[in-house]
Amino acid sequence: MSKKEPKKYGGDWAFRYIYRNDLPEYTADPKILEYPTAPDRHYHYEPNTGSVADRFLFEVCGTNVENGVPCAPLRMGFLADSFYDPERRDVPQNLAAEDLELLAPPFEPEIVEASKELPKDVLYIKQDRINMAAAPRTYGKSSDRVTARSKANATTVYRVPETAEEKLALIKTTFAASKHFTTENMKHPSGDLNIKAVEILPVFPDFTDAWCDPLVLSLFDTDPLEKFKVGVLKHEKQMALEDAILKPMKNPADPTDEFMSYYSPDAQSVAKLWATRKPKEEREQPIDGVELEQLDYPLVRDFSYQKSENNQKQLVWRVDSTNGRVFFKRVPTKLTFKRRRAKGNIREEDGWERPTHLEVNRRPLSVDELHKRRRALAEELGIEEAVGQDPVDAMDVDV
Repeated sequence: MSKKEPKKYGGDWAFRYIYRNDLPEYTADPKILEYPTAPDRHYHYEPNTGSVADRFLFEVCGTNVENGVPCAPLRMGFLADSFYDPERRDVPQNLAAEDLELLAPPFEPEIVEASKELPKDVLYIKQDRINMAAAPRTYGKSSDRVTARSKANATTVYRVPETAEEKLALIKTTFAASKHFTTENMKHPSGDLNIKAVEILPVFPDFTDAWCDPLVLSLFDTDPLEKFKVGVLKHEKQMALEDAILKPMKNPADPTDEFMSYYSPDAQSVAKLWATRKPKEEREQPIDGVELEQLDYPLVRDFSYQKSENNQKQLVWRVDSTNGRVFFKRVPTKLTFKRRRAKGNIREEDGWERPTHLEVNRRPLSVDELHKRRRALAEELGIEEAVGQDPVDAMDVDV
């Protein structure tokens, strides 16, 4: 490399990982936070602006089948965002004359000269007892005493209730806690007294059939569509992520080499999908009982993955602020995806004809398929029947 030639940084992925956390410039004027704080005090990010949330996504995919599985990004956000109304405008309250008289005048501290007298209590002398004989002999006994502080610092192991009696006891405890705790006496887990509870919402299993299929939480080490070119539509990339497909692959030269191929719709297919998401009254042609046009899914990238199961504490939450409810679904399986590197020791892979393009046809779900999905949901929740779904809006994918 010549000395005059500028040195290039970020050639390796480790450097890219550091430099990817580039936040946009904060254009708002500095303000002093006060309680209660304004709802628009945070900087709200928009999609396709290069933020960290757009580049590192938590994805949700279904079961691993031979024809591939749908892969859509999990809608993530803060609890405060569910109550945020961008069209809301705070109207300043005009106080009456008699109310203005009740307000306290501004406090002006008096300037007092510093006193030269010494305080009565000397604070820099340590008054605690000092043990000059070091630690006492225990003669085989433990010298660690159990104090109130050690009990508070000890972590309690939470065990998921399994028997019917334990589940009923947990339900009774939940009802008792809901009567005891209110927005006035509820404290934040961090212990910060300045954080106040706004609203208490009940939590239920997802009996609304919003996540009727089994879910697998998948974590990608990079944005699968980092080279995606944004077109005219503002949410083209988001739609391409929501309608992506993961297809399991196996190298014939090395049967132990298993990986996943990531397919995403092209620009024309994204435009077709955008037309189907319009309201029913705005669609040019009704889709009731009629197959949609064929969609093209080119190969984007291959990912190697690791699978971990039995994650019982791994939950997905959905806040329904309109009806005042919160729904959760247990996601016990987790997949960690990493970009697959080429292996030079396997030369037979060059002659392997692998699918680099998928043709996808979408059709409405039949009545039998809808009943099958509802039965699977009812078995998972342990109830007799689940809430149904509109068969017109329910769609299936044939690859």
